[in-house]
Amino acid sequence: YIKYWRALRQFFRWAVEEKIIGDDPSAVAAPPKPKGLKRRSPDPFTTEELTRLFASPLYGGHKSSKQVKVPGDCHRRGGHWWSGVLMLYTGLRAGELSQLTPQDFYFGADGPFMQVTDEGEVDGRSKHVKSASSVRTVPLHSDLLRLGLAEWVTGAARRSPKDRLFRVFALGPKRFSAGITRFWGEYLKQIELWKP
Repeated sequence: YIKYWRALRQFFRWAVEEKIIGDDPSAVAAPPKPKGLKRRSPDPFTTEELTRLFASPLYGGHKSSKQVKVPGDCHRRGGHWWSGVLMLYTGLRAGELSQLTPQDFYFGADGPFMQVTDEGEVDGRSKHVKSASSVRTVPLHSDLLRLGLAEWVTGAARRSPKDRLFRVFALGPKRFSAGITRFWGEYLKQIELWKP
């Protein structure tokens, strides 16, 4: 029933945003949680786990830009590399990251940021987000700029300004996140960091 409660809560929030109702009744009333209910998300990475992640082939050196899971001397910062770094620094969902284009980034003097939006299209499909509150502006940490994010995005914009930045991950027929979650699930299992 928790699943139904979440859906109902989203409905009430929408009704408040649309000014159909005044106060959100779900803010004060919630069903009791069943005993033994476990969290659906795994625990965050520990410091030791992050150290292992960044020593793995993708970040520590891989065979080639197409063989990022195999150890080697290549240190190219492509879509696979940036996907992990951006999700760690910004909290983006995999589906949000998969549909980013160069136009979603701003590196002007007022401070760098990116837009998560449901406006526009990618690969002939309308962009979408999980909920209305998912449309947001995300400030970009100075570490991302030092690592070369602006150069990577502007380089991609020169090559193909309308394309998705993360074309290395296929969009699934129903979920934009299908390709990226498949890659990261397999990769985290390979480096023994995957959690159910």
